[in-house]
Amino acid sequence: MDNPNTLKTKRVLIIGGTRGLGLALAQHYLAIGCQVTILGRDVSQIPTSIHIDYPHVTCASVDVGDQMALAEFFSSLEEVPELCIYNAGYYFNQRKQRLTLAETKQMLAVNKFGFDDCFRIVSQKMLVAGRGHLVAIASVAGTIRSKRPSLYAMLKAQMIHSALDYRATLQPFGINVTVIAPGYIDTPRLRELNGGDATHKPFLVSQATAVAEITQAIETQRALHIFPKPMKYISYLLNLLPVGITEQIVSKRK
Repeated sequence: MDNPNTLKTKRVLIIGGTRGLGLALAQHYLAIGCQVTILGRDVSQIPTSIHIDYPHVTCASVDVGDQMALAEFFSSLEEVPELCIYNAGYYFNQRKQRLTLAETKQMLAVNKFGFDDCFRIVSQKMLVAGRGHLVAIASVAGTIRSKRPSLYAMLKAQMIHSALDYRATLQPFGINVTVIAPGYIDTPRLRELNGGDATHKPFLVSQATAVAEITQAIETQRALHIFPKPMKYISYLLNLLPVGITEQIVSKRK
């Protein structure tokens, strides 16, 4: 388990940290004295108050879907991050509307290729350093079996499996990997997708609760952490049912 005192000296990289959960995680680590770098496509979204409260914060405007820009960013880092959280993600509700080609490309760029590139590059740097902790923020959607999963669920499932493979490979070299698979979190983005109000979502948790769950899982070096508990139990039960029945249940969600 990480000692809270050593956390204060950590270099933390939050990929996808300009708003919502990523920004809340950045604020948590800034508040306990970590050296935090926030990477996002548009860092102008970061509130001015963050820079006032934490003048030592570093921000970088990088699109994770741009391989060249991503490689240049990592090459420019003077020190290897000791904790790297991949929180970048793109979601589109396929149950309500068919994905366009542009939306499909964006989902692949962020949820697949960006994740793959970041984990590959950072893990190589951590191997050289001989320590580090990689964290992937996936989704409970990626834990539920389906013959016809949505693109989002399929990509999150791939992320979970890939990150767990990294864990098995890197642990002997002193590098930890944690996968987070949350249910619904009351973020600005979720509210935007639901007409400004996401309170109808089952087992909705606040950002503060999500940050507490995630940081605890990181500190205790969990392999896979699914929360909240009711969502974890439901995903487990759904996977015990025949896939056809599971798909009927899931397809009824809005």
